[in-house]
Amino acid sequence: MKGTSELLTDLRSVLEDFELHSISGDLRIRVISLVPAYENLRELGKSLVLNGLKMSARDRLLAYF
Repeated sequence: MKGTSELLTDLRSVLEDFELHSISGDLRIRVISLVPAYENLRELGKSLVLNGLKMSARDRLLAYF
């Protein structure tokens, strides 16, 4: 799994590519070029979760009770 800094670098790269595509007038190409940014944001969010919180909701509830 990639680290947070690597994921940020990837996200910046994708957004820079989007900037290049946004110059062209084709909306479909611009929207498709944003899909990897969404995926990178999800991975970035997952990388910020602490190791102790990576267990399932059921396991967290059982640990709480």
